[in-house]
Amino acid sequence: MNAVITGASKGIGKAIAEKLAAEGFNVIICARNADTLATAREDIQKKNPAVSIMAEAVDMGDKAQVLAFAQKIKTTYTTVDILVNNAGIFIPGALHKEEDGLLEKLMAVNVYSAYHLTRELLPLMITQRSGHIFNMCSTASHHA
Repeated sequence: MNAVITGASKGIGKAIAEKLAAEGFNVIICARNADTLATAREDIQKKNPAVSIMAEAVDMGDKAQVLAFAQKIKTTYTTVDILVNNAGIFIPGALHKEEDGLLEKLMAVNVYSAYHLTRELLPLMITQRSGHIFNMCSTASHHA
C-alpha cells in the first residue's frame, strides 16, 4: 500500500508519514526544503526499514513541480491508496501592508497544489476502485 503526503518534512505531515510507515505503507513525501526533507526521510526509514520511502523536494506553489511530482509517483508506483494534501503556508500580516502577489502565492500553495495533485492521482484510485484523500488545513484558516 502506498501513501502520498505533501508538506511532510516536519510537523503534522511528518507525523502522518511516520504513522503510515509504521502501519506498513510505502510513503512518498515532499517538501520545499531538501535538507529537512532528507532528514525526515532518514528518520522515517530508520524506524521502518521494511517500507519504501520516496522523498522529493517540491515547491507545491509551482504547478509544473506539482505535475512533475505526480508524474514521478505514477511512473514509480502503480497504486496510490492514500493522498494527504498537507502542504500549506501562512504568512501573517496586514492586508494593506502585504507584498504584492502574496494572495496568489498563498492560493497556489494552499489550494491549487491540492487540486492539481489530486487531479493527477485520482485516476489511479478510480482504476483500483479504492483510495482515500485527506485535505488538511491550518487553524489559521479560521481567522482573517
